[in-house]
Amino acid sequence: MWPVGAERPGQGRGGGDGGGVSVVRIRPGADEGLARSLLAVQHAAYAVEAALIGDDRIPPLHETLADVRAVPLRWLGARSGPRLVGAVGWTEDDTTVDIDRLVVDPAAHRRGVGRALVGAVLARAGGRFRRLEGPRPTARVAPRHQVAGRRAAVMRAA
Repeated sequence: MWPVGAERPGQGRGGGDGGGVSVVRIRPGADEGLARSLLAVQHAAYAVEAALIGDDRIPPLHETLADVRAVPLRWLGARSGPRLVGAVGWTEDDTTVDIDRLVVDPAAHRRGVGRALVGAVLARAGGRFRRLEGPRPTARVAPRHQVAGRRAAVMRAA
């Protein structure tokens, strides 16, 4: 586990650095300002997803500030300077790491932010079973999973 504020460099595509982001542990339940930033990124990211799949019934798209602060997930955030540009929330136990949500600000798409976030969680998973689920596969969602070395929504660690 990284301590709050501990930085871990991103790993962007093509040898990039995740678009100049730092991946840090975040705690939206303990910081209202951070939770507001996370909610804004989450709503923007899931709005793009909803448009792609033609369905806005994605529960995180409709979460409130109170919902985001109460969700029982561990979080890493991607920051570009002081700005939150992405986040990944997951649960874990002794055998499984389950990525519940991955959100990237649409203005930061295609800069390796999602890759850096998923990579950081997968590194934590080690040999544990890893699961990443999305609302429905789309042309845009599928490559996101493949970029992290995933060919299916569920895989066993090597």
